[in-house]
Amino acid sequence: MEISFQHTNSLAGHESTLLHVSTRDDDTYSYLIDAGESVSSTAFLDTDAELDGVFLTHAHTDHYASLSQILSTASDTQLYTSPGTATMFEDVYTEADRYQDLGDVIHITEALTPIILGHPSMMVCLSSRCLQGTR
Repeated sequence: MEISFQHTNSLAGHESTLLHVSTRDDDTYSYLIDAGESVSSTAFLDTDAELDGVFLTHAHTDHYASLSQILSTASDTQLYTSPGTATMFEDVYTEADRYQDLGDVIHITEALTPIILGHPSMMVCLSSRCLQGTR
Protein backbone atom coordinates (compact mmCIF):
# COMPACT_ATOMS: atom_id res chain seq x y z
CA MET A 1 0.00 0.00 0.00
CA GLU A 2 1.26 3.45 -0.85
CA ILE A 3 -0.17 6.60 0.69
CA SER A 4 0.53 10.13 -0.48
CA PHE A 5 -1.04 13.39 0.54
CA GLN A 6 -1.42 16.98 -0.57
CA HIS A 7 -2.83 20.09 1.03
CA THR A 8 -6.00 21.18 -0.72
CA ASN A 9 -6.37 24.71 0.64
CA SER A 10 -2.83 25.93 1.03
CA LEU A 11 -3.89 29.57 0.69
CA ALA A 12 -6.63 29.41 3.32
CA GLY A 13 -5.25 27.60 6.35
CA HIS A 14 -3.90 24.12 5.56
CA GLU A 15 -6.66 22.30 7.45
CA SER A 16 -7.72 20.16 4.48
CA THR A 17 -5.66 17.28 3.10
CA LEU A 18 -6.24 14.83 0.28
CA LEU A 19 -4.98 11.28 0.79
CA HIS A 20 -4.27 9.10 -2.23
CA VAL A 21 -4.15 5.43 -1.27
CA SER A 22 -2.83 2.92 -3.80
CA THR A 23 -3.25 -0.76 -3.01
CA ARG A 24 -1.09 -3.68 -4.13
CA ASP A 25 -3.81 -4.47 -6.68
CA ASP A 26 -3.27 -1.04 -8.28
CA ASP A 27 -6.60 0.27 -7.03
CA THR A 28 -6.43 3.92 -6.06
CA TYR A 29 -8.66 5.68 -3.55
CA SER A 30 -8.86 9.38 -2.73
CA TYR A 31 -10.02 10.61 0.66
CA LEU A 32 -10.40 14.20 1.73
CA ILE A 33 -9.65 14.97 5.37
CA ASP A 34 -11.82 18.02 6.13
CA ALA A 35 -13.22 20.42 3.54
CA GLY A 36 -12.13 23.84 4.70
CA GLU A 37 -12.42 27.18 3.00
CA SER A 38 -11.70 27.34 -0.76
CA VAL A 39 -11.43 23.58 -1.30
CA SER A 40 -12.60 22.42 -4.72
CA SER A 41 -12.54 18.78 -5.78
CA THR A 42 -11.96 19.77 -9.41
CA ALA A 43 -8.75 21.51 -8.36
CA PHE A 44 -7.17 18.45 -6.73
CA LEU A 45 -8.60 15.39 -8.51
CA ASP A 46 -7.65 14.20 -11.98
CA THR A 47 -10.44 14.39 -14.54
CA ASP A 48 -11.16 10.65 -14.41
CA ALA A 49 -10.70 10.32 -10.62
CA GLU A 50 -13.45 10.35 -8.04
CA LEU A 51 -13.53 11.21 -4.38
CA ASP A 52 -14.05 8.01 -2.39
CA GLY A 53 -14.84 9.64 0.94
CA VAL A 54 -14.54 12.69 3.13
CA PHE A 55 -13.52 12.57 6.78
CA LEU A 56 -14.74 15.40 8.97
CA THR A 57 -12.51 15.61 12.04
CA HIS A 58 -14.73 18.02 13.96
CA ALA A 59 -17.49 20.60 13.48
CA HIS A 60 -15.57 23.86 13.19
CA THR A 61 -16.43 25.94 10.15
CA ASP A 62 -12.84 26.07 8.93
CA HIS A 63 -13.03 22.28 8.53
CA TYR A 64 -16.32 22.10 6.59
CA ALA A 65 -16.77 25.43 4.74
CA SER A 66 -16.55 23.76 1.28
CA LEU A 67 -18.32 20.53 2.21
CA SER A 68 -21.69 21.23 0.57
CA GLN A 69 -20.08 22.26 -2.71
CA ILE A 70 -17.87 19.18 -2.79
CA LEU A 71 -20.63 16.71 -1.92
CA SER A 72 -23.06 18.29 -4.38
CA THR A 73 -20.69 17.35 -7.22
CA ALA A 74 -19.78 13.91 -5.82
CA SER A 75 -23.15 12.38 -5.00
CA ASP A 76 -21.89 8.87 -4.15
CA THR A 77 -19.22 10.12 -1.76
CA GLN A 78 -19.67 9.27 1.91
CA LEU A 79 -18.93 11.71 4.72
CA TYR A 80 -17.35 9.96 7.70
CA THR A 81 -17.28 11.51 11.16
CA SER A 82 -17.66 10.54 14.80
CA PRO A 83 -21.15 9.77 16.12
CA GLY A 84 -21.03 12.88 18.33
CA THR A 85 -20.18 15.18 15.44
CA ALA A 86 -22.79 13.49 13.25
CA THR A 87 -25.49 14.03 15.89
CA MET A 88 -24.95 17.77 16.17
CA PHE A 89 -23.64 18.60 12.71
CA GLU A 90 -26.87 19.56 10.96
CA ASP A 91 -27.71 22.10 13.68
CA VAL A 92 -24.16 23.49 13.77
CA TYR A 93 -24.01 23.74 9.98
CA THR A 94 -27.43 25.37 9.67
CA GLU A 95 -26.46 28.02 12.21
CA ALA A 96 -23.11 28.73 10.53
CA ASP A 97 -24.81 28.92 7.12
CA ARG A 98 -26.91 31.85 8.36
CA TYR A 99 -23.69 33.92 8.51
CA GLN A 100 -21.45 32.40 5.86
CA ASP A 101 -23.61 31.13 2.97
CA LEU A 102 -22.11 27.63 3.06
CA GLY A 103 -24.61 25.93 0.78
CA ASP A 104 -27.40 23.40 1.10
CA VAL A 105 -27.11 21.00 4.04
CA ILE A 106 -29.07 18.25 2.22
CA HIS A 107 -25.96 16.97 0.36
CA ILE A 108 -24.20 16.65 3.69
CA THR A 109 -26.94 14.87 5.61
CA GLU A 110 -27.44 12.38 2.77
CA ALA A 111 -23.72 11.51 2.79
CA LEU A 112 -23.26 11.45 6.57
CA THR A 113 -21.92 8.15 7.91
CA PRO A 114 -20.99 8.05 11.60
CA ILE A 115 -18.00 5.84 12.42
CA ILE A 116 -16.32 5.09 15.71
CA LEU A 117 -12.65 5.91 15.53
CA GLY A 118 -11.75 5.30 19.17
CA HIS A 119 -8.01 5.30 19.78
CA PRO A 120 -6.73 3.98 16.42
CA SER A 121 -5.28 6.50 14.05
CA MET A 122 -7.04 7.62 10.87
CA MET A 123 -4.78 5.29 8.86
CA VAL A 124 -6.01 2.25 10.80
CA CYS A 125 -9.56 3.34 10.03
CA LEU A 126 -8.78 3.77 6.35
CA SER A 127 -7.14 0.39 5.99
CA SER A 128 -9.51 -1.66 8.16
CA ARG A 129 -12.93 -0.14 7.45
CA CYS A 130 -12.96 2.00 4.36
CA LEU A 131 -10.73 0.04 2.03
CA GLN A 132 -12.39 -3.28 2.73
CA GLY A 133 -15.63 -2.73 0.90
CA THR A 134 -17.10 0.37 2.53
CA ARG A 135 -16.61 2.76 -0.34
